[in-house]
Order: sequence, then C-alpha cells, then structure tokens
Amino acid sequence: IRFNPQVKLGYYDQELKLLNPSLTIVQHITENTDIPKTRIVPELVGAGFPYLHIERKIETLSGGEKARLQFLTLKLRSHNFVIMDE
Repeated sequence: IRFNPQVKLGYYDQELKLLNPSLTIVQHITENTDIPKTRIVPELVGAGFPYLHIERKIETLSGGEKARLQFLTLKLRSHNFVIMDE
C-alpha cells in the first residue's frame, strides 16, 4: 500500500490498549497532541468529560469514556485517514 505524502494516518485501537492507564485524562491529551494547553480543557469538556473529572486517571474510566478519549485524541491530531480496528 502506498499513501499520498499528505495523508495523516491515525489508528483507533478497539481494545484501547494504546491508552496509558497511569496517566490522567489531561496528561494523555498533553502528551499525545500538540494543541496549546489553553485549548485542552475546553476540548475535554466539549467531548463530554465533566470539568471536575479531567484529572481522573485513565484506569478509572469506563470503556465508553476511554473510547471517547481515544476518538478525541484522533480528532485533535487532525488525522485525515483513520484505520479502525474492528
């Protein structure tokens, strides 16, 4: 398979093993995206994470919350081609 050089490839892991359980939600976004810190909290709240919970560790999140976090990470990285592990 050959991709155009302008393709920004993303990967969604159905098993959610790419998420580090020892990080907080904010730490995950900070380490895995290049967005400014001033945008992190509004993006998390906009994705349905309550403001009071953004410092929770990933290991305490439900499966749906982890999936939402992984989709938000893909969105913030501005991928234009996503492979979904199904």
